[in-house]
Amino acid sequence: MSIAIENQKLLVDGQPLPLVSGDVHYWRLPRETWPRLLDEVRALGFNVVSTYIPWSVHEFAPGRFDFGDRDPSRDIAAFLRLAAERGFKALVRPGPHINAELTYFGYPKRLFAREECLSRTASGALVYVPLPPRAFPAPSYASPPFYEEVGAWFDAVCPHLRPLLHGAGGPIIGCQADNECSLFFRTAVFDHDYSEFSRKLYRRFLDETYGGEIAALNAAYGTTSAAFSEVNPPTRFEGGDRGALARLMDWARYREHYLVQAIATIRRMLEERGITGVFWFHNYPPGRPGAPPFHVHAAERVVDAQGIDLYQKRGDYQFIKRNCLALAGASRLPWTPEFSSGSTWVIKPLQVEDQEFTARAAFMHGVKGANYYMIVERERWYGSPIAADGRRREEAWRFFQAWLAEISGAQLWRCRRRVDLLLLTCRDYHRLEHVTSLFTPVPPLVLDDLGAKPEHLCREDRFGFSEPVQIENHRQWESWYWGFSAAGYALGLADSEGPTDPLYEARAVIVPAFDFMPQACQQRLLDYASRGGCVVFGPRLPRAELDGRPATLLKDALSAAGSPAREERVIGGPFDTSAGRGAAAPEGFTLLRLFHHGRGRLVYVDQPLA
Repeated sequence: MSIAIENQKLLVDGQPLPLVSGDVHYWRLPRETWPRLLDEVRALGFNVVSTYIPWSVHEFAPGRFDFGDRDPSRDIAAFLRLAAERGFKALVRPGPHINAELTYFGYPKRLFAREECLSRTASGALVYVPLPPRAFPAPSYASPPFYEEVGAWFDAVCPHLRPLLHGAGGPIIGCQADNECSLFFRTAVFDHDYSEFSRKLYRRFLDETYGGEIAALNAAYGTTSAAFSEVNPPTRFEGGDRGALARLMDWARYREHYLVQAIATIRRMLEERGITGVFWFHNYPPGRPGAPPFHVHAAERVVDAQGIDLYQKRGDYQFIKRNCLALAGASRLPWTPEFSSGSTWVIKPLQVEDQEFTARAAFMHGVKGANYYMIVERERWYGSPIAADGRRREEAWRFFQAWLAEISGAQLWRCRRRVDLLLLTCRDYHRLEHVTSLFTPVPPLVLDDLGAKPEHLCREDRFGFSEPVQIENHRQWESWYWGFSAAGYALGLADSEGPTDPLYEARAVIVPAFDFMPQACQQRLLDYASRGGCVVFGPRLPRAELDGRPATLLKDALSAAGSPAREERVIGGPFDTSAGRGAAAPEGFTLLRLFHHGRGRLVYVDQPLA
């Protein structure tokens, strides 16, 4: 018995299983209603159910747990057996963080009395999660005492899950390693975690990054530290020279590492307790594609699939499109572990028309599956197709029944979206935008939702480059995104540190390029061109790494090619952003220079500086 992912499909015992599931929260529903509710979910067309398993609900006293002995609705094993009897496979989500609109997000309240388990700001203050129904201190996912507490919870819950794993003949095919591991939505770069445990993890990260050579770190930072143990994280923008910038960028990279390390630790702890042979997944909240601290491809080094949640209305089409395109270009199994079905009062209310539009839009732009949250209504949630007492909400019911039949009949999970042009983002440009934000500690997730743009948010420092890359990268990206979309091309989105497969599926790869670009990114582009691809880049010819070290692979490739095979002046169209940069014609034209490279081509889009 096996579970695997191949060609963006989930295979269970060698057969593709459409990963289209619905969430049912067993502990919120009287046990006597479970059979009817599961029958109704099955009648809709679902064959996979998902559920959180809340620590705070099952722990009724410190270290004492109830799995049905005191309250029959807490018998997770009985619920899963009932699901299996009805032909369901199951996804389980044991946390420790689950959110699920629970007070304290599923952590037991007593946890917050242990201050060594909690995150800190740079000043040493506790970090609060300011979300309803009640704010609470954020745990530190770098804290060993925190993981000791989590281990006790896993010790209690895992024995109830092991006999029900797929390999043991049970329904459980997937397990989530924590939930929305996102620094509790407080994603501003200098907000937290500055606890002592996080500082130690940061120093280990630097040690690994610089190969254990403190001299290499000093050369990058322009410092004289004697050991990694002396290096403290930046607590605010310290701008100016390249050394200061390199230090800030390492802190941004560390925060991505912090999240991935946390997810890896949770998975390892569950595996040590016998949860094996399953499909491992995690989910990030939605935001601007590729924006730190979220890194889908890095997360998929420690889980099988890293999804993105979507709770959007039909008016949010471009937001949906971009997130789904980015997910399709980064994940080995692009799916949404939480796709809204109904709503809660703290987010936008959704109508069935929203549900239908967003479901189709997501699949149209590369998503291969969705977990509909919630498919059965419960307290703190409304608008699901099945009410908590089993009644059908007819309009929503009709949509879901028709939609699941359409997914099954057309086998949408097997479809491959055509990609004419792949719009690539150099991840370091996103990190630079992150560390130069003027709005710390306002979370970027909030700013994204408000539609704010980098030119409104970021410092204008040039750091010795020709222009403020953190601002110009976004302008260039937006110009090409809208220009090529309007021209009718099927665009894909990808990350320079993501998988290579999307590159080789596209007819051409387009990437904003500025004075600095990592050698690794340049090499990836040249490898793609050598194999017959077309790389379009500009408006600058990269010459250096971020720290000033030479990085001239693209420049050297153009020099080796000699004279351009073709030159063309362009005014207007997707290659010309000069009008938005203040330059006037005729100085505002864009010069396209085409060079042959291997079996492919390099097109340098040379634009004048504003």
